[in-house]
Amino acid sequence: MSMNIQSESLGTLFEMSRDAVLGIMDGRITFVNKAAEARLGLHTGDPARLALPDHILSDPSERFIASLELNGRPADVTITRQDGFTLVCAVFQEEGHASPQFPLPAEELRATLMTAKLAIDTIVNQTGADESLQLRDYTSILYHSYYRMKRLCDHLAAAGSIQQERLPSNPQMEDLKELCRDLCDTVQLLIGDGITLSFRAEQESYLTLLDADQIEIMLLNLISNSIAHMPSGGIIEIALSRRGERFVLSIRDNGTGIDPAKLSGTAPKDLSDTATGSGLGLYVAKGIARRHGGTLILDTTPGQGASVRVSLPHRVSDTLRSPTIVYHNKGMTNILTELSTVLDRNSYGRKIRE
Repeated sequence: MSMNIQSESLGTLFEMSRDAVLGIMDGRITFVNKAAEARLGLHTGDPARLALPDHILSDPSERFIASLELNGRPADVTITRQDGFTLVCAVFQEEGHASPQFPLPAEELRATLMTAKLAIDTIVNQTGADESLQLRDYTSILYHSYYRMKRLCDHLAAAGSIQQERLPSNPQMEDLKELCRDLCDTVQLLIGDGITLSFRAEQESYLTLLDADQIEIMLLNLISNSIAHMPSGGIIEIALSRRGERFVLSIRDNGTGIDPAKLSGTAPKDLSDTATGSGLGLYVAKGIARRHGGTLILDTTPGQGASVRVSLPHRVSDTLRSPTIVYHNKGMTNILTELSTVLDRNSYGRKIRE
């Protein structure tokens, strides 16, 4: 888009759009349609910082989609930059097409699932060391199926809570670096040598107020989507950095990437959980990021991989201390659940369960 584009031309293009559309150049809003005026209270000539937070305005990518809150309401924002001009299109979730209806899973389904898990545990415990290779293979299949079903149930419940803005949270002071490093080390052991998962951090400590269980689920969902697009020998790079008063958690891979046409649509179904096609994985990840006051940014090029960045505010509590993070029980359950669509059944054998 050239610099001599006139606001009148943009007005003609976007006047009837239900989405909030605006243009930015040289730190100022140069164009705003009626939907943006009504929903965001913006006008031509206003500073760009009134429209978008600084970490979005300063993002170097030419084309990406970000999930954040605008004027107190969740929105998916598509950013396109060219020749110094930035075009912004915001779709608010209350508009219906941006937020599919996810019903909460029936209690009967959860009860049946737990009963099946109990039955498998009983078989394994009773056979003990006498478990045959064939029975061990069958129980691995059953455990794998259980965790895949658990993942779907958990995602349905989380998506319903996100829609109602009732996602439960138990924030504690945690070192985000330690959480991510330990999680990545454990995931690398599970996925083996076919894919390389690396982690690095710019500074020694990233102590902040967060819900560790939710951040684990968010990160595992993003890793799972990367693995789903990975050829053998693929690389997933996870990094932590600090930008002012925000921590940036980035996940970059060299997989197949996502069709850029999908970046022009902002409905969760367009940013689907590609490992299953359910459309829940990234929807839940975006909801968790927003629950923490953060922003999820997706930048991708077909054939050149994808980059997801989660910008989280640095929050401190003087009354809460950081617990020691050890991956067992719930932590291992999160990993086996969230990666169940990309791990094979051998990952659910006796050795890993013990």
